[in-house]
Amino acid sequence: MDGAAVKRRGLRIVVSGMIAADPFQGGASWAVPATAGKYAANITPAAAGAITAMSLSSKSIGVIWTGTDDGTISTTSDGGKTWRNVTPASIKPWTRIFNIEAGHFDPLVAYAAANTLRLDEIHPHFYRTRDGGKTWTEINTGIDDDAVSNTIREDPKQKGLLYAGTDTQAPAIKARMAVERLSAPVTTK
Repeated sequence: MDGAAVKRRGLRIVVSGMIAADPFQGGASWAVPATAGKYAANITPAAAGAITAMSLSSKSIGVIWTGTDDGTISTTSDGGKTWRNVTPASIKPWTRIFNIEAGHFDPLVAYAAANTLRLDEIHPHFYRTRDGGKTWTEINTGIDDDAVSNTIREDPKQKGLLYAGTDTQAPAIKARMAVERLSAPVTTK
């Protein structure tokens, strides 16, 4: 599946591409989240509205986070039976959610890297929620303002330590927003 994300949890595999699918029932049920894309009334194979990021919680088996190529962030706490659109209000239409990370220490925590290059906006947009997506905080302090967001990951052993990646740098973000550069900025030319 081109551009699909596949996550494996024990014997359970969840696949995303145009839809988030859980073939847990032998592939008989491939439910489409109601919030699978801001601009898609019906899910059909197309270049827009595709799930581009997915993360499964290591703390709660039913929690899954997804992000789309048109700026929607969704979550489920029941393994995909019901989905909630939890997109931060500040995310503009057609922002691409490049990466989403379920928190390693709390099932209500998630992080997202929102890429605005398609909007001709070259600024980082990293987000954090601590309440299951009800509220989001943009956490860009210390990140150069002239690079788009590509990835964000939480350290699985050290709570509050995040790794963020842009086109020009890969800093570690401490929980209190102090930034420690891991190395000199790296360009991707």
